[in-house]
Amino acid sequence: MLKDSLFDFTILWDKVEKIYEKAFYYEERGNFSRAIKLWNQAIELKPHFSYFYYNRGIVYDKLGQHKRALNDFNEAIKLNPKYKNADVYYY
Repeated sequence: MLKDSLFDFTILWDKVEKIYEKAFYYEERGNFSRAIKLWNQAIELKPHFSYFYYNRGIVYDKLGQHKRALNDFNEAIKLNPKYKNADVYYY
């Protein structure tokens, strides 16, 4: 049973890692709408991972969608109060 759980976790993490890499790829190339869709997928799979909200917030900020960016930075801080990147970007 534990072996199955670890296997499932590994598969999930591999999928999240691929999404993460693709999101950065598209963001670096200026395809922000695609990057946001990928960050959404990552958040759907790992909703308690603050780093994904932070990164989606950066993309929203680049699109001039500051309210959405602020919401994501706040969510990142809420999930991990010690996450200073979101705090610094916010101010």
